[in-house]
Order: sequence, then structure tokens, then C-alpha cells
Amino acid sequence: MGCGGCELWPTTNAVRATIQTILNDKIQGLDVSDLHRIVLTHVPNDRRPSDVLKHLPMTLAAILAECQQPNNSALTDELDTAVRSLFRCSAGCFTLNRAGKVKGFPQCFDVPTLFPGRMDKAAAARDLTGRIRPDKSWLNYLPRVISIGELGESLSPGISFDSLQAEVIAPVTSTKGQRHIWLWPTKYPKRMVEFSEWLWHYGVNWPDNLVPIASVTDQSSVHRVQDLARMDVPLKGVSVAPLWDAVELPLSGIDWVIVGGEIGPRARPLHLRWARDLQQQCQTRGAALFLSELGQYLRGESSTFKLRDEHGADWREWPIDLQVRQFPAAFKRRLMPAASAAIVPATASYSPPRGAGDVQPRSVSPEGRGARKHDGRAPGEVLPAFILRRTPTGSEPVSISEPKGDQAQPAIPALPLRGRASDIGGGEVAYSC
Repeated sequence: MGCGGCELWPTTNAVRATIQTILNDKIQGLDVSDLHRIVLTHVPNDRRPSDVLKHLPMTLAAILAECQQPNNSALTDELDTAVRSLFRCSAGCFTLNRAGKVKGFPQCFDVPTLFPGRMDKAAAARDLTGRIRPDKSWLNYLPRVISIGELGESLSPGISFDSLQAEVIAPVTSTKGQRHIWLWPTKYPKRMVEFSEWLWHYGVNWPDNLVPIASVTDQSSVHRVQDLARMDVPLKGVSVAPLWDAVELPLSGIDWVIVGGEIGPRARPLHLRWARDLQQQCQTRGAALFLSELGQYLRGESSTFKLRDEHGADWREWPIDLQVRQFPAAFKRRLMPAASAAIVPATASYSPPRGAGDVQPRSVSPEGRGARKHDGRAPGEVLPAFILRRTPTGSEPVSISEPKGDQAQPAIPALPLRGRASDIGGGEVAYSC
């Protein structure tokens, strides 16, 4: 749990700059160097952002007292609002409220912390392949889907590759772990690429049931998709959550796009036009689209409206054309042969990937890493998606026809099914659904 920092969680410098900018604008006659010294005294470089947020009222009171503004409530409120608006990570705020107080949570969010054995417990969860899921109909017949690091960034630079191999790869490739599908979102895709190469050097192929996902929020972070595309793995995804603005995704080699809105007390509305634009991009490029949750506030062309569900995950409240929760064809072909049969016995399984085992170095073959084959897919080949639709007897997978040339056939719109996605899964180092 915890995170080494991203655009959703500010640095101490960003917090200090925000305070200085407002004070410099509001307080006349205060020398800039004196203002910098005052703010630096109370928000020093070695103070963690979560600590600043936790003690924000006390910190602001001390700063304003030195600035000869001890009873300026309007300025205090403005500073408080501005600083809190920087902390947009729902996982960070959730952890901050429990850090050091609830068992299983780290002492602070700013320092990534491993909890050995937690992934093993997730891997031991019962197999759901072939089962009906009344509360999450879009997952009918599929294996259990487990998301890694929902409340932190497990690929933060402070976590060693040896630790990741022991706490992530080993459980995923264990006998029990092979029964599930694991999603691994990250804002550090370059480090994920390095980790995959490190594994390969020691004789470990990337597990077929582990999906690397690059996390993107706006156009400035789209470069992460290109970084992830370097991975030589059979299936790759992109998570655009929270979606802050219109984005143009480089979807070459990307099989799956997950979209979500922003949640929390200071969440900004998701513009429906952004979601529809991503839907069109996915249809054109042949990538599957999964709209997990739209956030509580949606914006149309002329107005903003509030959904009853605080996460915007109940798609019965969504426009009908956005009620889409697709899965990549690679899930169906390699990881979920049971899904192609619509109804299968609960014991259905898929071929296990190569396990981590005892890692030993190996040399690069003369053909290079690019010669390795995963699923017979030619470079650049676009795979079709499939979607779960309601039928008189439940839900069944419906294939979308193969794309021709550069154009994919429009996705079959999903009918509203009862339940919530919660980003397919949600939770801690490993959380399943």
C-alpha cells in the first residue's frame, strides 16, 4: 500500500507553492523572501504531504500568525480549500483516514509498504469460473478478477524487483493463483517494462493471467500508454480513471481500455463527450471498452447533473449508449475458454502459464526476445472484443465481428444489468470480484 507520488497526490513543494502564491496575492507589504522563509519553516522539504494534510489547520494557523493574519478566517478557508484540492487521490485519502489506526494499513500513504502474504490470501479465494454472478452480471462465467494495488502503487521506485517477484508473480503463478485473472494498473509503466525484462532474464515469462495496465488521467500522461506498449506480453490495457479531460490514446498494441470518473467530496464532473470520444476510439482501433464508473457528477452539453450512486457505478443511471462493459477477446481465447460456451461447469479452467519457481538467469536467444510467441497473434493484429448481454435465461458472451482493415465493427450496446462495477474490483494490494 502507499504511493511514491503522481499527479493525484502532490509533492511537498507543490503544497508549499500553493500556499505561497495565495499569501503573496492576499497579503500586501510582506516581502517575498520573508514569506518564503515563513512557509518553508512550517512546510519543510522533509515533511511528507500526508502529514501536511493531516495537520493542515494547525499548520495554516501557525503560518498566518507569523504573517500577522491570525484571525483572518476568509484567508484560512481559501488556503484550506486550495491545499485540499491538490489531494485528489481517493486511495490516498482513504488510507490517510486509517493509517496507523486500522490493522492492515500503513503508517502513512507517502511511503509504499508491502504486506507479505496478502496476495497469497487473494490467490486462495475460490474459483468463480463458470458461475453466475447476480450482482455483477457482466462477470458471469468468467474467472475471478483481482486488481493489484488499488490503494497504492506497487511499482513505486522504493519497492525492489525481488519483492515484486515474491509478493506478486509467485502468488499469481501459483496453482491457486492460476485460476484467476489479475489486473495490475500502474502509473510507472517504464518500471513495469524493466521488471518484465528482469523476470525474463531470470527465466520467468510474464504470466498470461496477469494484465499490465497503464493508468492515465489526461493528455499529459498519455505517454504512459506508449511506455507500456513496449512490453512483450499477450495482453495490455489502459485505465483512464479518473478521466479529467478529453484524451487521444495511442491504442496500437492495446487490447483493453477501462474508463472511470472521479469520486470523492471534491470530484470534478466527467463530461459525457469525453467518454463517447473514447468509445469511438476503441471501436475504431478494435480495443475493448469497459466503463466501470462515471463518478457522481456528469456533465452534458449544457448542464451538470448528479447521480444517485456516489461512485456513478450503477449503469442504470447512465445514457444507454454508454452502458458498455466489454472484455478483450484475448480473455476469451486464452484465459477464459469457458466463456465461449456461455454456460460451463464450475470446474472449467485454462492452461496455466509458466510459474516463477526458482529463478535462474538465462541468456538471450539469437532471435531476441521479440521471437517469443504468446498466442499466435501477429504483430499489430487487431482482436475482436466480446460483451456480456442479458438474455431470457441470464447473461451470455456476444462476439463482436472481426474488424476489417483499420475499421472495427461498432460494439453491440450492452443492456443495463443490475449491480456495480467498482472498477471491476476495488480495494487494497489485492482485491477481487
